[in-house]
Amino acid sequence: MTVHPSTNISQKSLNEDLIDLRYKRQEALEQAKAALSLAVERMKWYCDQKVQSIPFKVGDRVLLSLKDYQTTVTTVCIKDH
Repeated sequence: MTVHPSTNISQKSLNEDLIDLRYKRQEALEQAKAALSLAVERMKWYCDQKVQSIPFKVGDRVLLSLKDYQTTVTTVCIKDH
């Protein structure tokens, strides 16, 4: 067993602490991924509650709302010299 001269911490103890820290970080990562997955499922469920399934056929007339439609207009100015 090797002991660090300035800290009196054994190499074995340090390795065990690092392994423990790695295990805890891996566990936290798995919990975070599970929480994100659950959040995605909830968001999808709430979104699906608002969606209406309306069958359209080719040739059906529909009314489109352009309230949130944005266009970018590019103008070109030509200067005569």
